[in-house]
Amino acid sequence: MVRVIFLILVILLLNSCVRYSENEYGFFQPKHPNYSLKDKKGFIFPDSLDTLNVYRFYGYYENNKLVKDLNFGKWAVYKKFYRNGQAFSFGTEKLEENNLRPKQRLTDYYFYNSKENIINYETFVIAEGGKYIIIKYKISNNGDTLTSINNGKKSHVYIKTIIPDKWEKN
Repeated sequence: MVRVIFLILVILLLNSCVRYSENEYGFFQPKHPNYSLKDKKGFIFPDSLDTLNVYRFYGYYENNKLVKDLNFGKWAVYKKFYRNGQAFSFGTEKLEENNLRPKQRLTDYYFYNSKENIINYETFVIAEGGKYIIIKYKISNNGDTLTSINNGKKSHVYIKTIIPDKWEKN
């Protein structure tokens, strides 16, 4: 009996240490959201950022050369931005209009540094029990490319993907 009670206490303790839960759509979300970029004062919208379309993961830099992702023609990761500092990411085999419904996604946040032309993108990940990370993206002058910067070096590249005109562009 003592073992059963001990096991129940251990399970309850472990469950209380986990800082995330699964929502009704199968996405893991923080139990108590605490994004540092949400509602940050001084928000400036980057003029070259496209909020009508999406940005698709293209590839990454290896030894200063851009390498196209092996899954580029198949499964892809996309980022969608809004003018109010909100954004979200999603992965899919085929981009469809229902992928763009933000109510089924977790909201991420971004903040633009106009002096450095950097977008700080904050997202919640379940690694290490759940934590917030901020990824820095350099946006091209015409807004067709986002390149993540890690320790001053180019890393991942997203390219703008035009969605069909008949889709709802919110």
